[in-house]
Amino acid sequence: TTYQEVKKIIKKQVINVDYFIETGQLKIVSHLTWYLERNTFNESILSKKWVDLTKHTIDNGFDGLRVVADIGWLERSDFDSFNRYEHNVNSVISQLPLIVICLYDIGNVNILQFGKIVKNHGYTLLRDNSELELLKNDELLNKEKQLQQSKDNYRELLQLLPIAVFIHDKQKIYYCNRAALLITGIKDCDTMAKMSLTQFIDQDKRHDYEDFVNQILNKKAYTPYLYTKLIGECGQPIDIEVIATKYDHNGFPAVLSILRDISHYKKMIELERDIERKNELLNETIEYDKIKTEFFSNISHELRTPLNVILSALQIIDVQRKGAGSNQGKYFKIIRQNCYRLLRLVNNLIDITRIDSDFFDLNLKNCNIVEIVENITLSVTEYIKCKRLKLKFDTNTEEKIIACDPDQIERVILNLISNAVKFTPPCGNIWVKLMDFGNSVVISVKDNGVGIPKNQQRLIFNRFQRVEKLFTRQQEESGLGLPIAKYIVEKHGGKITVKSEVGRGSEFSVTIPNKTLVEAKDTSISSPTGYNFVERANIEFSDIYT
Repeated sequence: TTYQEVKKIIKKQVINVDYFIETGQLKIVSHLTWYLERNTFNESILSKKWVDLTKHTIDNGFDGLRVVADIGWLERSDFDSFNRYEHNVNSVISQLPLIVICLYDIGNVNILQFGKIVKNHGYTLLRDNSELELLKNDELLNKEKQLQQSKDNYRELLQLLPIAVFIHDKQKIYYCNRAALLITGIKDCDTMAKMSLTQFIDQDKRHDYEDFVNQILNKKAYTPYLYTKLIGECGQPIDIEVIATKYDHNGFPAVLSILRDISHYKKMIELERDIERKNELLNETIEYDKIKTEFFSNISHELRTPLNVILSALQIIDVQRKGAGSNQGKYFKIIRQNCYRLLRLVNNLIDITRIDSDFFDLNLKNCNIVEIVENITLSVTEYIKCKRLKLKFDTNTEEKIIACDPDQIERVILNLISNAVKFTPPCGNIWVKLMDFGNSVVISVKDNGVGIPKNQQRLIFNRFQRVEKLFTRQQEESGLGLPIAKYIVEKHGGKITVKSEVGRGSEFSVTIPNKTLVEAKDTSISSPTGYNFVERANIEFSDIYT
């Protein structure tokens, strides 16, 4: 701006400009004359000029000094020395009646330089559209400090984030947090700054990633995220999700990218799919097992029918035969016993399939449990004698009415007694005891036979686990009796337990809750299922040869 142009501008606001110039009250000085000496900024010479100007003001009796300085000439290379000069001069002239307005070209300084300018002056005059606003620089400095603190907080927060954060363009990385160093395997940010983010992308995915970055920079991306692969520290590809947006980095276009390791998510998805496949396979297996169980049940019924016919025919022949030899009677007995064995096995198989299909129901009745257990005990007398054993029944009550299925209770007790007979040597003892404890009834079958090792006792209630397998193969057994007995007892709301010691015998205890059916009559237990007790015993003891 020329001398005349400045003078013309001032005349718009001040009358008698020439008078003020002539009397020395107004000076218009070129920045080349005031600030530069031989086209070079010299702080010491300029400081002397300020001293002379201040002395001129005082000598002429002026009330103060008002200065408007155009700093638009300042080059960035001279900024630091000029900033230091302003700081030193302002600390002196701030004590004088002096006002200086410095006009800076804001486009010629960066944000850090602007902060230093604000720090060296008391006020800042900003133009907002057509209006001027005067701000006290203390407030600006406080706001600057708050802004800086916020920036520091945000930076610290970014460092604490477990996801990788990058500020970058297509060629260079300007910023990264600790998570970014971890996922890439780079040791420090200085090393990262010499690299491009594209270098870390899997070669097969690199072209798609470069297109994605270009779309972000040009604001043409349809979606702000991309699924790709990043090469980690060990050279292994890592599945990542990239979320990106355009970012202004110190006035230059850049990309703010967030990288998230989604390997575990993909593994979860694969695991869920694997679970779905296994569930489908499980359902198919269950359906197949259901069909198999149904077939097994049907074939078991088919086996039982001819067995019953054979047994009936044997009974008729046995009644009608006359004068048959002893050998014939012996063979009839062998046939009958083995028919019983087959019938017992088929019955167990049928019940196992009913249990698996959840079709095993109890026919509860109010029965005298003492009478049931005592009659069952008496029905096995013949087998006890043949094995040269002693059997004793004892009870603390003569009558106890409870709700139970007499058919199934009979089956449980017969199974326990038959096991005791099988594994008790000749001249041994078997005790059957029923005790009424008020809230429950406990039926125990005790023997002084071979006993069961403690570590094997939990196996005896497993299906197809034969008790005698632990000691001897002299007795034949399917391994279904005790599992079915346990199920029956538990179906009654009770429990079955065992105490045993090798060489001293075993004691099985069945506990049944003392409950009765409302408005039900006591039921006779003479023949609960159509079989009499002897017939039941014959079936249950068919594995015991006499």
